[in-house]
Amino acid sequence: MDLGLGKSIPLGTERFKMNLRGDAFNVFNHPNFSNPCTDITSVTCLWGTISSTQGTGIRNAADSFRVLQISARLDF
Repeated sequence: MDLGLGKSIPLGTERFKMNLRGDAFNVFNHPNFSNPCTDITSVTCLWGTISSTQGTGIRNAADSFRVLQISARLDF
């Protein structure tokens, strides 16, 4: 589950505003399991077992830990 929050703040006139945003990926820090082994004749994996997890979607090669980011943007 991913979560994002944003806020737009006017600065003085209507011409300037500040946008603040915070995002969290894998908010509850749950593991994303890979598919189970489906090859009955394989020696390297037992049929039906799950032996690894997948990435976060941000960096698919990385572990599936919680990732947080914040940003600020000035519009004029």
